[in-house]
Amino acid sequence: MLWLMAFGLAHAYLIWYGDILFPYSLCGLLLFAVRNWPPLRMLNVLLVLIFAITAGAIHQGFDRIEKKQKAEAVIKTEKGGGKLTDEQKKVKEEWEESLKRHEPPRADLQKEVDNYRASYAKALAERAKKVTEWHSGPIYSPGLGDMWTMMLLGMALLRLGVLQAARSEAFYLKMAIAGYAIGLPLNAWSVWTWVRSNYNILQEDFSFAPCHVGRVAVALAHLAVLMLVVKRGWLTWLTRRLAAVGQMALSNYLAESIICSFVFYSHGFALIGQLQRYQLYYVVFGVWLFNLIWSPIWLRH
Repeated sequence: MLWLMAFGLAHAYLIWYGDILFPYSLCGLLLFAVRNWPPLRMLNVLLVLIFAITAGAIHQGFDRIEKKQKAEAVIKTEKGGGKLTDEQKKVKEEWEESLKRHEPPRADLQKEVDNYRASYAKALAERAKKVTEWHSGPIYSPGLGDMWTMMLLGMALLRLGVLQAARSEAFYLKMAIAGYAIGLPLNAWSVWTWVRSNYNILQEDFSFAPCHVGRVAVALAHLAVLMLVVKRGWLTWLTRRLAAVGQMALSNYLAESIICSFVFYSHGFALIGQLQRYQLYYVVFGVWLFNLIWSPIWLRH
């Protein structure tokens, strides 16, 4: 885990700030202590964590509404000629900062893009600001709590034989049906309410709250479908390649970042901010194709 932490720090500062290796290493250090828990205890704890994350999102939604109301009252006082106290100034500043983070000024976005296009040194400085912010979160933060949840789920499923395709086909069929039946409506509701609000900051937390349950359910359904494919011996030309990609998970993760840094940053094509959203999928599919072709060849030789 400490080696993973070292890789994560190097990856975050030198290549891409959205690194997951560093937080994974923190989670791994903690989860090592519970590796011998019975599966049922793991499942019970992850259910508590999912509930806590969902409840936390809802609480944050109401907290944002309250902050907005307080900020509006302060602004009204200021416009009326009243002198603001230090506490009122802080309320106003916190709300303005929240709005800025939700929808950054175009000038700030352009400055960030320009730095990534200018030189590696400027990109490094730009990246360091975000890495410092991301890595300074406490280990009980929602992000790490979310990772603990997924890791506990994987540990429990491994102990129960689910990840090894050791359960019956009927089990996986029921698991897929239940996962999609629960997850797809919840995720669809999340997207619909978020888009319908025109991405209103006050709706964000409420829209994403059901997704914490929905995406786990859909992930389990996807897993069940994959296990059925493996048990039936379907698509072996693809599953063998996927297996090779999985055996080289760390190498492929770092390779993807290196490839995309050449695509988007100054030392390559500098396409950051140049592509439409649908065009980004071309990059995604290109990287996937590279992974699927390269991994079996590397392992073979």
